[in-house]
Amino acid sequence: MSDGGYRAGCYTSEMIQQAIRLWTSSVISIQDVRHMVLHREEPLLRYRMPASMFIYTSGGAVDVRLNGTSYQPERFGLFHGGKSTELDLRPIEACVDCYMLLYKADLPLDKRQRGRYEDGWSPFVQVYGLAPRSPLFFLSTMQRMHRHWTRGSELSRLHAKSALYRMITDLHEELEQGGVRWMTPDYVEWIKRYLQEHYAEPISLQQLAEQLPISRSLLGKQFKMRERKSPQEYLNALRLTAAMRLLRETGATVQEIALGSGYADELNLIRMFKKQMRMTPSDYRKKMIAGFTKNDIDNYSHRLYDGKELAGPVPSFNDKGEFAMQGRSKSSRTTIAALALSIMMLLSACGATTTDSGTNSSANAAPVQSQNAAEANGKETGQMAASRTVQTVMGDVEVPADPQRVIVNWYTGDVLSLDLNVVGYNGWAQETMPFYDQMMASQRIENWEPEDVMALDPDLIITYAPDDFDAFKSIAPVIVVTNELSSLERMKFLGEATGRGAQYEQALAAFESKLAEAKTKFNEEAFKGKTFSIVEDWGPSGDWSGIGYETGSRGGTLLYQHLGLTIPPKLTALIEETGKGRGTISYEVAHEYFGDYIIWFSKVGEASEYQKTEVWQSIPAVQNNRVVEIPGEYLGLFYYDDVVSLTAQLDYMVEAINALDQ
Repeated sequence: MSDGGYRAGCYTSEMIQQAIRLWTSSVISIQDVRHMVLHREEPLLRYRMPASMFIYTSGGAVDVRLNGTSYQPERFGLFHGGKSTELDLRPIEACVDCYMLLYKADLPLDKRQRGRYEDGWSPFVQVYGLAPRSPLFFLSTMQRMHRHWTRGSELSRLHAKSALYRMITDLHEELEQGGVRWMTPDYVEWIKRYLQEHYAEPISLQQLAEQLPISRSLLGKQFKMRERKSPQEYLNALRLTAAMRLLRETGATVQEIALGSGYADELNLIRMFKKQMRMTPSDYRKKMIAGFTKNDIDNYSHRLYDGKELAGPVPSFNDKGEFAMQGRSKSSRTTIAALALSIMMLLSACGATTTDSGTNSSANAAPVQSQNAAEANGKETGQMAASRTVQTVMGDVEVPADPQRVIVNWYTGDVLSLDLNVVGYNGWAQETMPFYDQMMASQRIENWEPEDVMALDPDLIITYAPDDFDAFKSIAPVIVVTNELSSLERMKFLGEATGRGAQYEQALAAFESKLAEAKTKFNEEAFKGKTFSIVEDWGPSGDWSGIGYETGSRGGTLLYQHLGLTIPPKLTALIEETGKGRGTISYEVAHEYFGDYIIWFSKVGEASEYQKTEVWQSIPAVQNNRVVEIPGEYLGLFYYDDVVSLTAQLDYMVEAINALDQ
């Protein structure tokens, strides 16, 4: 099962007792005891633990990272990781003392005992950090173990092993008494490090946040409090900095630099560059060419430093007269932005307006359409566009009868399936999505903020987040659709709200036709009584480790809601117990939760450690060739649950299961 209480920052009482039993019954052998003094200028980076390990730091603050998760003890810290855990030690002080104890634990030789322990939770692989109640005791114990171990005699090494058991005993006494202060992982630092290392790749911040045991909203608040910017703004800054460096130091094309620094395309880079730097990438490159000091008649070129201060990176205007306002003070620009926003609010008040944002008692009810004769006549004469009133969770909203410029957050598939013109979307894009080409013809909104949304001049905004209503209602009418609706109900609602009911019915008919055929297949005798599980390997260690199971995303909506296939009984019990339709199960017991058929999601470029084990080979579904392996490149196909995506998923799944019989 998932490590529940442990991930929350502590051992449960049951876990403590299991750990004590394992330490008592297992054969423990010390592999090595090391001592080092780490200096700030020479950190220990990317060290892969060759065995289970205790690490004890003392003498000052240090950034300890286990599998990328950061812990920062102030003076003393005890850390643990299983074999293959990645360790980084970065002293914050000038130097820090560090002791490392490497050990191996062999489970009891008695087969009955061994089987019972292998199926349970094990303390030898857990990753954690804590500040012990008696830090000096642990320090002296580590020093004593190191002293005895380095002497090399058998008696000295027995002394070292004796000291280890004493340390383990005292640790578990403190755990039982609650005297241990668990170190909260620094998730902000983890996100920062991930973005710094992967900014050039497509990144879904939502998926990234889902890997951490902390809500996305809380993570965002903590990130902004420390960095004074959101994770998306931080990522934007990393990409812009990378693009600037490549422009200065290489002769690559703007298109090549865009792709090399994480932008979707050249246009995206140019747009972001002009917004932040008030010049194009090509203009920036010209100014940064080494030795480029010629003062042309336009006087745009400057040295980087003029002897008193940094030269302004942006001219007052370019040769086309653009950016004439850029040299104004920050307060002036703020005033101009505020004035523009006020004008937009005035215009929206004169045109499409919304009522107060009180919650409607019938959440996401069917839209109520109303068009008067004046509006209809106005449409013919071009004086006023027709509109309809839509009942939403935020109250009645008046929207264009025929939206022409739609911006969408998350429900990209629904909106594109309705044949609406999407000028901007906030979400992840991947080539196997059935509407990928349409997404690429639109603009991805990396920074979901009023300024970026306003720049696209939308006439309708569709979102899942109630907070977006007040944030964007002055820009354009906002339709909020919460997750209370099923995927089909949601698309029907949006179809009626935007006058695209016919498109919805057409897409629904195609899906239901294929769904009926698929149900006929799964009602065959070969599938009667069979169970299906959707799983993915998250690795043997880390905060989010083990075998992940899904019941909604990754095709769960299709399999369980629409096809009516059965979840394995033991997994059903786990879901009812935890109240969560997704989670992780440890390697040791995951095989008990697999169904007769396994839908296995692979990762791009990563081999599954679990599939290399003998346990995997012993699973009945594996032995009976009932594993549908979804390549990592096809995650996009199973990402959304709109009708068009569900139809494409259905085609893929039926074909894949048919292939198992061949």
